[in-house]
Amino acid sequence: MKRVFNTPEAAEYIGTTERTLRASRSPKSSVKFTGPKYRKIGSRKVVYVREDLDTWIDNLACRG
Repeated sequence: MKRVFNTPEAAEYIGTTERTLRASRSPKSSVKFTGPKYRKIGSRKVVYVREDLDTWIDNLACRG
């Protein structure tokens, strides 16, 4: 399976929207959503590593 995802691929992988992922990266956003870790390549390209996405999903588990 692919190890690095761009924003649309990462959004699909974790079951959210591109817009929500972009908003989670912005400190000025009104979205109260802590997204998965991401990396920037150069000044504009954002990528998500599959292991980081999996860890983020695992940390969402209900504790009830």
